[in-house]
Amino acid sequence: MNTRFYNMRASLSRTEKDILQGYVILQSFLEELYDEGRLVVLPITMEIVKEAGRIAVKYGLLSNDSLIAATCKHYSINTIATREYRG
Repeated sequence: MNTRFYNMRASLSRTEKDILQGYVILQSFLEELYDEGRLVVLPITMEIVKEAGRIAVKYGLLSNDSLIAATCKHYSINTIATREYRG
């Protein structure tokens, strides 16, 4: 099952159609994980949003990155999976 997720990026070309199809595949995969109870969606509170602002200023992060960091800090999450592209 994880093979399908990790190989998705390698199988896509850079055309818009292929990228959109990749999102459909990813959405299906995430829904499957959620339905199986292997994906938990955590609420974002105002406390987390405020902490994200402090983290953004302190470390010079973009809003999405600081929100992820603040959420991880709030819920004591020390490992995350990412599909960060450095191309």
